[in-house]
Amino acid sequence: MDDKVRLHWMSFVFNDWLSGTAELTKQQKGIYIDLMSHAGVRNGDGLPNNFDELCRIINIWDASAEKMEELKTDLLAVVSSKFKLIDNRYHNVRQLNDFNEKVEVTLHRVNAGKKGGLAKAKQTSSKVSESESESISIFNNTIWEKINVRRGSKKKAYEKWLLVKDIIDPETIVNKYNNLCNDTQDITFVPHLTTWLAQERYNDEDVFSPEAFKKRHGISANYLETKDGLHYFSIKEAWGWMDFIYDNEGNRVKEINDKEAS
Repeated sequence: MDDKVRLHWMSFVFNDWLSGTAELTKQQKGIYIDLMSHAGVRNGDGLPNNFDELCRIINIWDASAEKMEELKTDLLAVVSSKFKLIDNRYHNVRQLNDFNEKVEVTLHRVNAGKKGGLAKAKQTSSKVSESESESISIFNNTIWEKINVRRGSKKKAYEKWLLVKDIIDPETIVNKYNNLCNDTQDITFVPHLTTWLAQERYNDEDVFSPEAFKKRHGISANYLETKDGLHYFSIKEAWGWMDFIYDNEGNRVKEINDKEAS
């Protein structure tokens, strides 16, 4: 029995009460229900095996000595017929069994609730762990391993990325950051990815630089012009001039020699 369990009621079956107290007087019934109530508030501990204390508990007193004896006699009769001495305490057997059953049910529900709560917490924790693991994998494989300059704290960069991952896709981050790396002659001037993300540099507008574009895509030809989103370059070969046309990603979309042009 768990002393932390507190029950403030008991089952009361009307028919059983009426049949079980049919032989008692009205006064004895009053003493009986008082004893049951005092046993109930003691949560299964029972009543003391001390007649004087029992008298005090249910307030056996009257100005008439004759009435006092009558009350004590009735108290003794009720205790003797309706209570049993168990471990030196008086218990109503049915009340005690009912209490123990209710305690068992209550503890079962409490333990089930705890197990359910732990299972739910474990499940939630597992989901959080799975989600975190997925985020780490995305950052490592689609960003960190693909940027050209990996300087500074990877952990801090990951934490900064978590704050912006819903507004900027990994491919854009990698392309813009790598463009900055390629356009910077001395990598010591390339900001750490953490700083770059914190400063929202991914929002910087791309300013076309012919020299940076040539370096980035390994183009040795001379820049001519940019028109309709395409970049024109030209180089002199042994047989004449050769023109190359590239898109913004550095893909060669067309090449023209001077013979074709003529």
